[in-house]
Amino acid sequence: DDFVVLRSDGSGIRVDAQPDTAPRLIRPAGDPASALSVAPAAASLVVATPSGELEFWSVDPPARTGSIRMAPAVPTAVVHAADGAAIHVGDASGTLHGWSIRSGASLGQIAAHQGPVLAIARSTDGTQLLTGGTDGTARLWTSEGGALHPGPVLAHEAPVEAVAFDGSGLTLVTLTRDGVLHLWDRLAGKELAAMPTGLAGS
Repeated sequence: DDFVVLRSDGSGIRVDAQPDTAPRLIRPAGDPASALSVAPAAASLVVATPSGELEFWSVDPPARTGSIRMAPAVPTAVVHAADGAAIHVGDASGTLHGWSIRSGASLGQIAAHQGPVLAIARSTDGTQLLTGGTDGTARLWTSEGGALHPGPVLAHEAPVEAVAFDGSGLTLVTLTRDGVLHLWDRLAGKELAAMPTGLAGS
């Protein structure tokens, strides 16, 4: 499968899984970017910028198709809803926002973390979100009728920089700044394993 890479110069490139295919530029270099999410059908993406803007881009052909201004909020993490019609965005204050892509309307917001949101992941069935923050917690959220309802809080000893659901949706995966990979039982909210990776961040 193809995948999209966000580079340090702010550019976004689409990389084909075929080794002899050259990467294709989607978003040109220039404006900084803080987060990226690719829509479920991989036909579009959203790029969050430190200036408080959410940029929408089509992938083929590459073109900017719209934007939402969040400022003064500073987006730090973003993920598409399962149907691709909305996005969830975490910001530097720890707030989690919902936005309609079609209308640009706010779908509400909720306090998620005591500090910046560093990561967001969506479950395969689209009914749950997992967020991680600088406060050393990961939080599970259930989506019902567009509203987010808080679930278990998973406590860590370092900021949570990456989160994911496994393929079954029954195991949660978190990576903390000290380089430890954690596995959690989603239903019980209990830690299953903690494995040092040697990939400690700054």
